[in-house]
Amino acid sequence: MPERLVDPLDLLLKAFVGPDGAALPGISLVPLPSPCQAVIVRYAPGTLVPRHEHTSPILTVVLRGTLHSPDGTWGPGALIECAGPYGPRTTHEEVLLLVIQPVGARYVPVDEPRE
Repeated sequence: MPERLVDPLDLLLKAFVGPDGAALPGISLVPLPSPCQAVIVRYAPGTLVPRHEHTSPILTVVLRGTLHSPDGTWGPGALIECAGPYGPRTTHEEVLLLVIQPVGARYVPVDEPRE
């Protein structure tokens, strides 16, 4: 399944419920898979990230810099749902990403594009 840019407003938002069980007006959240982990990934300027996939879908937020790939270009604030395989990706500047993934998800190199 190819990656796609996700509009955060299209995600399933749930009301934030306080300790008394009442929803707090104006506050909502998106539940994440459990258990999950969040990591900050740094790509140095000029990095080439080979075509790859992960053993589970991941959610990536670009915090700084710009990622370039045959599938698109993503800058700060972009929210990318990665179900792979995808890439290669390149950077011209330092890039910081917030990656949210299920615990145990692994990076898997992909030598050839898959149909």
